[in-house]
Amino acid sequence: MRGSHDREIDLFELYIKIYYLIRKRIILIFLFVIIGILISLYNYFFVPSYYTSSMVCCSNVLSNKIIVPLVESLDKQIKQKKPISHNSEDSLMFLQIRGIKARVINADETKSVFLNNYFEIEVKIYNKNNIPFVRELIIYYINNNSYIKEKIESEKNIINSNIVQIDNELSKIDSLQRLAFKNNRSEFFYLIGNDKVQLIEKKINLQNEAQLLKGINIISDFIIPSNPSNKGILFILIIILSSFLLGFFSSCFIELHQKTKKYYQEST
Repeated sequence: MRGSHDREIDLFELYIKIYYLIRKRIILIFLFVIIGILISLYNYFFVPSYYTSSMVCCSNVLSNKIIVPLVESLDKQIKQKKPISHNSEDSLMFLQIRGIKARVINADETKSVFLNNYFEIEVKIYNKNNIPFVRELIIYYINNNSYIKEKIESEKNIINSNIVQIDNELSKIDSLQRLAFKNNRSEFFYLIGNDKVQLIEKKINLQNEAQLLKGINIISDFIIPSNPSNKGILFILIIILSSFLLGFFSSCFIELHQKTKKYYQEST
């Protein structure tokens, strides 16, 4: 009980000290708050609004260690106003995109081991109506990267090689089926037929896999936001609160500096 009572007294003394510190440095803190309000007003009226949206993607030919730097290079290329494609609209888009970044989605965030190879691409853009075009621009940039094209081509060659082997096996099975049918070996005919069905299913799966071989596959597309990211009451309150905290910690630093200086003078 006594320990609990002492903690209550310590907390009460802390509140009193904070109160007197704010009261003593109210002008400094008030100046920081005013600066925060001015920054908020300037941002609201003069800084262009931008919108933030993100899409979740995966790649069955690339690791996230390649995708993330690739998106960063795209962001740098946009900021340097370098052409990305032959599309004439790109020159207009340079003025619309504020930034693009990518990050790996960890399994801890999703509580799912199936999202280990997934990544998120975030776009900040001044004109939210251009978000679909930005999506196509990102896909074009990644899928037309020379390394990625070679990687996809290599994977397709491996799959096509496996499909050719399956076709050869199917051709052999067709010959055996005709022979079994000719010799009235119906039980052997149907037994071979089961192997044929499995090979056909395997071939279909490989063909589907080949069609999915892209630099990125979109899992969750961009959502066009309704409100800008750098406007609104919440954004203003965050700036004002940050200004207040900055003023408070500055006051604490000044107070600590003065007490340290006073202690040093008294000790000497």
